[in-house]
Amino acid sequence: TNAPRLSFRMEPNLRLQANFVPNPFLPVRGSYNGLFLNEGSVRHDSSGFFTAATTDSGTYSAKLTLAGQVSPLSGRFALDGRATNILARPGLNPLTIRFQFDFTDPRGVLVGTVGDGNWSAELRAHRAVYNAATNPAPQAGRYTLLLPGAADPARAPAGTSVGAVTVDAS
Repeated sequence: TNAPRLSFRMEPNLRLQANFVPNPFLPVRGSYNGLFLNEGSVRHDSSGFFTAATTDSGTYSAKLTLAGQVSPLSGRFALDGRATNILARPGLNPLTIRFQFDFTDPRGVLVGTVGDGNWSAELRAHRAVYNAATNPAPQAGRYTLLLPGAADPARAPAGTSVGAVTVDAS
């Protein structure tokens, strides 16, 4: 059972057997960050950012950013590592978010889908490896970013762009 308490009535000849399994959430707990998108049509209204914090008891709190809107969600994973949330959206179809742990990947990966019935996007989030206090990122620092243009203006702007990136210890 997933319940914290199990009650039963003792009767003559009743045999009770308890089978314990290792907690599957201990090796995958942590903070996850990722994206969801439809590879065939990356659009503002069907692509976005996903972040989640998971615990060793299988609970999670997450945020989904889609079309400039941030939506919180929370819940508990089933023992097989699956979870589903449905987010109501006024004036729009509700969003269904399905995700699960990839227990075969020791790095920690959440995979799933986000969709509203008209579109579906693949979700993939990886566990944060670095922590400012316990394992600071060696890449921490300030960087200049160059984005080269493209010869085909239908695919990307023609000119080179410049940006600044700051990577913190987390």
